[in-house]
Amino acid sequence: MAPPLGGGAPPADMMASMTADPKFMENAMNMMRNMDEETMTSMMKQSGLVKTDDQARQMAKQMKGMSDGQVKMMMKAANVVQAGSRGFAKVRDAVTSRSFLLISLLVLLLALLLRYLGVM
Repeated sequence: MAPPLGGGAPPADMMASMTADPKFMENAMNMMRNMDEETMTSMMKQSGLVKTDDQARQMAKQMKGMSDGQVKMMMKAANVVQAGSRGFAKVRDAVTSRSFLLISLLVLLLALLLRYLGVM
């Protein structure tokens, strides 16, 4: 699947395969280190990670000061979070697509809550 037209992030599965590739990660780290602060600041601002220019500048300075090991650790953590997010989305889609299952789970949660409160 191709990335959406007009910019934006690539699909999650494509991003996971890219970050798992050591050559890609090496190139990305080198590119990040060679960027000037203004370019990194504008990238941070466009990504929506920060709201003000001061936050973007501070984050760019911190990212420039990261070692290779820290960047690799950050990427591994991002991959774990991304995998968890994909798993949650699959479960959410499965539950919401089956309305009977959703209603039965809500009734079960209500029964457990009432039992905990001592009503039942």
